[in-house]
Amino acid sequence: MLRCRIFIKGRVHGVGFRSYAKKNADELFLKGIVRNTRDGVEIVVEGYEPSIDEFVKRIREGPRLSYVDDVNVLKQNASASEFKDFNINS
Repeated sequence: MLRCRIFIKGRVHGVGFRSYAKKNADELFLKGIVRNTRDGVEIVVEGYEPSIDEFVKRIREGPRLSYVDDVNVLKQNASASEFKDFNINS
């Protein structure tokens, strides 16, 4: 299993980005959290590499009203899951 921390910068506040991330994580059976930060959006996601790769691809596109300037992905091996499902945090 893989755990990724994803940092997204750009026009990502007030455009439904967190809901978009949750929708895509749920479709791909990923677990984790998404939250707004002062500088953008942070996502921690867990799952298998092919699903995470597809998730990152979708995140780079973002929802219709967003504009993604930068996506930084930090991958780590995870021996155990930290999450039960995918949640939106404020």
